[in-house]
Amino acid sequence: MIPHFEAYPLLTKKFADFELFKQIVLILKNESTLSEQGFKKILSLRYYLNTGISEELKELYPNLVPVARPEVPEREILPEWLVGFTDGEGSFNIVTVEKKSSDASSIPSVSYKVWLHFQITQHSRDTDLMERIALHS
Repeated sequence: MIPHFEAYPLLTKKFADFELFKQIVLILKNESTLSEQGFKKILSLRYYLNTGISEELKELYPNLVPVARPEVPEREILPEWLVGFTDGEGSFNIVTVEKKSSDASSIPSVSYKVWLHFQITQHSRDTDLMERIALHS
């Protein structure tokens, strides 16, 4: 998984989670038996990863210094990336509503209203990326 995301980097805030995760994997790979120092380093990396560490762990390790969350570099949005992103995070929908006419002076008729929807959803922390996608299209 790590080589894949190094070759095809994430453009969302999940990039930062991946970078922290990768450092944790390297610690686990390099230490056959995890030392207390290694464990604390993992907790420091995990502090801001995804939803962070629990309040219980914060109380157990009050002197823990969290590792800063990496910044997401601004990369070009390539069409191939956007297709894959939309495949995972987007949707296309068609909504139809039947409208019947029952005017007494005419023959009853049926018409339809049709709405086409295209949607990509992300967490609010990726607002900048969503704005770049909107400008890109």
